[in-house]
Amino acid sequence: MAADNATRQKIIDAMYHLIAEYGYDKASLSKLCDAVGITKPSIYYYFQSKEDILLAVHDAMHIPTESDDGLCATTDAVSYRAQLIALGQRSIASFHDDVERHRVMAEIDLQSTRIPALAAHRASVAQKTSRSYQNVLAHGVKLGALPADLDVETASQFLYVIMAGMSQTVTNKDHLDETAIWNWLVNALLLP
Repeated sequence: MAADNATRQKIIDAMYHLIAEYGYDKASLSKLCDAVGITKPSIYYYFQSKEDILLAVHDAMHIPTESDDGLCATTDAVSYRAQLIALGQRSIASFHDDVERHRVMAEIDLQSTRIPALAAHRASVAQKTSRSYQNVLAHGVKLGALPADLDVETASQFLYVIMAGMSQTVTNKDHLDETAIWNWLVNALLLP
C-alpha cells in the first residue's frame, strides 16, 4: 500500500510541475507518464481521469483543515492567540514558498471556469476550510479569547476571504506584508 501511495504522490507532484511549466491543457498524460516513468494504464490505476489528477493537485496545494487541531487543543487565551497567529503565518508562508505555485494557482483559476467538477471541488474545499475556521473561532469564544457575541460563522468566512485574498496578493507580487496584516487582524478580533 505504501508503494501505491508513493506512486500516486509522484503522479500528483509530476502533474504539478507540468502544469507550472506547460499549463493544464499541454500537460499531457504522455508527458506525465514520461516524468513519472509509468504507462498510461498505470495512471488510470490511480486516477480515473486527467481532471481527477488536477483535483488532487489542487488538494495538495492547500493546508489540511486538520491544522486546527492544535488550536482547538489550547486551554488558555494566550496560547490560543499565539496558535492562531501561527496558523495564519504558516498559511502565508506556504503561499511564498513555491514559485511554481503561482503559475499552478493561476491555471487552476482558469480551468475552474471551464471544468465544472473543479469549480465544484474548489467550492467544497472553501466550505471545509471555512468550517475549520469556524471550529477554531468557536473554541476561541469558549476560551474567552474572542468576544462572546462574535458571529463565528461570518467571522470564519471573513478569515477565508482574507486568506484567499492574501494568496492572490502573493501571486500578484503586490509587495504587501501579508503576515503583518494577519497579525493585525487577529489582534483586532481578539479581546485586549
